[in-house]
Amino acid sequence: MAIGRALKQSVKRLTDWRRKTDALCSTESQHSDQSSNKSWRSTEKYVERSMTPIGFSNSKVKPFKYLPLPKPSSIRLLKIHPGEADPIQCSLVNSDLQEDKPYDSLSYVWGNPFGKGTEPENLDLNSSSLISVNNQPFRVTANLFDAILQLRARKNASGLWNEHDSADSELIWIDAICIDQSNLVERNAQVTIMGKIYKKASKVIVWLGRADPDPSDTETAIDLLSNLASIPPVDLKSIHRSMIYHSHFYELQGLKMPSKKAWICLSKFFHRRWFRRIWIKQEIILAQEILVLCGEWLISWKHIVAVSRFLADTQWNRTLVEIMKGKGVNMCAREDQHSGSSFPEHHWARTPAQMDLLRESVQNGVALYSDAILQDFRGAEASDPRDVIYGILGILQDTKVTKCGIEWIMPDYNVEIKDLFLEVARRMVEHSKNLTLLHYLGPSPENRMPGLPSWIPDWTLPSGFSVSRTSPWRKVCHARNLSIFGNILSMEGVFLDTIGEAECLNNRDLDGGLASKLQLHYNLPEKCPLTFQHRSEVLWRGILVEKIKFEKPTEAEVPLVFRAWLARVYASILNGMSTAKGERKVQLTEHMNQLDVMLDNISKEDHNSLIPDVSTLKSIAEIFEDPKHPQHGTMSKRAAMCPSTLSRTSARRLFLTHSKCLGTGSKMLQIGDTIWLFPGAAIPLVLRPLENGRYRLMGEAYVHGYNLVNYYWPKESNRYEVVEIE
Repeated sequence: MAIGRALKQSVKRLTDWRRKTDALCSTESQHSDQSSNKSWRSTEKYVERSMTPIGFSNSKVKPFKYLPLPKPSSIRLLKIHPGEADPIQCSLVNSDLQEDKPYDSLSYVWGNPFGKGTEPENLDLNSSSLISVNNQPFRVTANLFDAILQLRARKNASGLWNEHDSADSELIWIDAICIDQSNLVERNAQVTIMGKIYKKASKVIVWLGRADPDPSDTETAIDLLSNLASIPPVDLKSIHRSMIYHSHFYELQGLKMPSKKAWICLSKFFHRRWFRRIWIKQEIILAQEILVLCGEWLISWKHIVAVSRFLADTQWNRTLVEIMKGKGVNMCAREDQHSGSSFPEHHWARTPAQMDLLRESVQNGVALYSDAILQDFRGAEASDPRDVIYGILGILQDTKVTKCGIEWIMPDYNVEIKDLFLEVARRMVEHSKNLTLLHYLGPSPENRMPGLPSWIPDWTLPSGFSVSRTSPWRKVCHARNLSIFGNILSMEGVFLDTIGEAECLNNRDLDGGLASKLQLHYNLPEKCPLTFQHRSEVLWRGILVEKIKFEKPTEAEVPLVFRAWLARVYASILNGMSTAKGERKVQLTEHMNQLDVMLDNISKEDHNSLIPDVSTLKSIAEIFEDPKHPQHGTMSKRAAMCPSTLSRTSARRLFLTHSKCLGTGSKMLQIGDTIWLFPGAAIPLVLRPLENGRYRLMGEAYVHGYNLVNYYWPKESNRYEVVEIE
């Protein structure tokens, strides 16, 4: 998959020059004599950035002078001149989207391309370099310099790189160069047509960044990528997580079992920051053709998509997260600047498959849902929080979509972030005339942007789990007397109940909160007044409703899924206790004894209960530890429908209402919070009363029984109350 000899020689000559001219690398020059016989792959890790290439003085670089764009549809295109001299010579030419001039476009990240925790040591990837544009010095980021270097090397090389390659256009569009970033008016206008720019490009060239510090790691990742892509996608969900360690599985596929190092290399590959940026969504979804470069390697986009789908469907991505954690690397996308919230760890592998599915829909003329796109891409990285909205406008404006009201928002980087989010919310509510927007709040209101009204989603945060996506709730109707004035949302609703008791959060570090959930069982009525189910069934259904996130089982499978999940949770707690030491082990042992008593008591109370006694639970748990057990695959597949363990930091908690109904809501809910039903909302909402008579939205709630019976809205107007949320 490597480039030809001509390309290697071209790149090596330039990297040799950069090593000689970089004063910061004087110590490395001694090392270069010892490694002169190595290929460019092995010397790349010694190369540092030259801040002042030959031909430019050391004086401060003056701002680049752009010529104005003549029309709203005008764009600039970059021509990278072939050659081997430095500085890299480029020129800008004006073009127009209404013309048929062919060009490519570059998809990349401005800053460090490596994932958090995998960055090369002793290499400043946040520096910048100078190139020549129209005979003027132009400063670009280190990662963009690397991309331009590779693009020029492609022009210098004869022939194509491999069977996945296609000839590049003479011109390329690169946002950091082709847009005058210092001109806010131009920047706003160009962002408005950015979707059209990528849609019209002959192909989108994806630059993932330079190779790993040890280039063999990149090559190992690409080899594994190619092997996994060869596995037929017949029934990926039948491949359970434990098969990742089974040599027999790979033998059946005609493959050699990958080493742990190979999996780490693949994880680092998908951990690159390109996969997490908001702007890549429209760049890929609107692309006619995609070419992927990583260092000197050309990679098949189809292979990336196939492996993305494979890892997500088999949930092997979760196992890879655990492997990387063992290496001290957190696979979260980023620490949010104002909340500390992070992108769900296991979602990193889903992005390519998700984007390609939408791309296929666009190419086939299938209508996309605007609000679903906005929701699905939440939590992606953006250097400017406004880009979480502006970064998807191209998709909404240049494809066939089911409108949600935000399609024709005009990018404006002068607007305050909160005002932009308010405008998005206002348009969505007024367009839909319902309250679906309120279910996008997410389960953790404590992580939100300070000062944002409680009913407006913080689009910079991941969406989290939504009960409305997993429960068979009634069809949403129009809201009743809905209005927005200033930051206040006003509508009419029906009061349902008040939270009287909530799950204790103190012991989550011991068992993920399992014991405190079971404790609520004793305060439930023996029979649910709405469904007439025994309280043990009410309990496990209440626990399970927030756990099924990826594949919804049938009603007949639900009890079996819960039993398998509970056994895996129990096995996880036992494993934690077996490795604990000292006071921690004593604490866990004492807590485990109390948990066993609760499990046995609940099991004895109802012979039809899906909560087994401890002896049975231990027997089931042993199945997970024995891959050769005939039931291992079945049990693993059932348990895989839910997270393997209860999370210590789960954003939700169980509660009991004054009327003894069981429910689940945000972990931030408190005793005294109220539960309401609103026409136009898919499920009940939790509101916190304020001293001024208004409310603060605390998120959605599952209340057992209210998703199993039809709710008939009262015709009497006196049954409704005006509710104002701030």
